Amino acid sequence: MLQKLEYIKERWQEVERELSNPATMSDMKRFAQLNKEYKDLTKIVDEYKI
Repeated sequence: MLQKLEYIKERWQEVERELSNPATMSDMKRFAQLNKEYKDLTKIVDEYKI
């Protein structure tokens, strides 16, 4: 279980980096997909940090 949570946290960090990439910002479809994934993962990561 902890291993899966670590994977989710790593993916969340990866998505966060990708969202700040100027190339991603110029592709609105990709940006919207990543933004949704980021929001979903944030809920899990926030609980995991506690």
